Amino acid sequence: MRYNTNVPLREFILINTNSLRKLLLSFLPFVNSDARLENEYMLLRELLELDNIKQVTVSYKKPSWNIKKIEEKFNKLYDVNSEDALSEYCQEFYFLQGIVGQFIGSIKDTTSYEFFDEFISKMTFENNPSQMLALYMAMVSFFKSNEIAPLDFYKVLDNIDGLGVLDNIKIQIKKEASNKTIELDGLSEGEHQLKLIIALKELFKQTDCLFLLDEPDTYLHPEWQITLMEYLVNHFNHQVLITTHSTYALNRLTNDNLFVMKSGNVDKVREYSLYGADGDSILDFFQIVNNIQPDRVKAQIVKAKECIERMEFENAEHIIIELEKEMPSVHPDILELRRLMKLKKILG
Repeated sequence: MRYNTNVPLREFILINTNSLRKLLLSFLPFVNSDARLENEYMLLRELLELDNIKQVTVSYKKPSWNIKKIEEKFNKLYDVNSEDALSEYCQEFYFLQGIVGQFIGSIKDTTSYEFFDEFISKMTFENNPSQMLALYMAMVSFFKSNEIAPLDFYKVLDNIDGLGVLDNIKIQIKKEASNKTIELDGLSEGEHQLKLIIALKELFKQTDCLFLLDEPDTYLHPEWQITLMEYLVNHFNHQVLITTHSTYALNRLTNDNLFVMKSGNVDKVREYSLYGADGDSILDFFQIVNNIQPDRVKAQIVKAKECIERMEFENAEHIIIELEKEMPSVHPDILELRRLMKLKKILG
């Protein structure tokens, strides 16, 4: 960046695992409000199982940064009429001003609204066509445009969250297999992460953006790690930069997409193909991990090779049998020892 040169700024949006609630809520008015939008988002509706969402409850909290103004206005109203003061305090969401206050005010009439105490108030949305259409029309009115997208809704929700006004979002989901209703937190880590990635792809589909995913496979079952990486490789049409330590993720990538970072240097992987490779090979050749096996096992393998080299086949066989008590007979190291011994017997 050169001094005194205008550089266009690109918007940066931080997404974490807790963002899935805001993402799902952002899509609901668009997939369940009118036929045109339903057709446009039909695939997304299926992938995210949006029809299984039964209810969404959004809880707001009194912002810590506005307490003095809130108290002054409330006390002034309270001196005149305590009941009216409390009612207005509830209905106006702590007298919030600006875009946040306007947005909350524009959607509060589309749903049931409860005021629990001076710190928490809640809106509950039923996922049905009439309520989602009302919410969609409220957003059209707020944005003063029919050309709105889920990303517009998400940005406002994210702004509300960033300002410390959003307390939490609870999403009730009906699981078809058990016919039970659970909360979003009841999903497995794999389901949660895959839905998050799918939602992100769809949310930004009309934008030219770069995704930075920091170890998205962390804590996932190996099958989910593979599923997630295959989805990113085969279905993402954006540029994606991913960091990972997962051998299950790496063996789904070709060398064209792989770089290794070591000692501050970034190099392209050329000498070894990881696609379809087993985990031990990836660790050994790519991540340069030398402690895959216990030292005791490594020492026995070295000893067996020395016996084979000296043509002490009986001793080598005894070591191999002992190793097979701890390792499968089809382990690459066991197979390599037997291959070396057979070759040595033939060639001498």
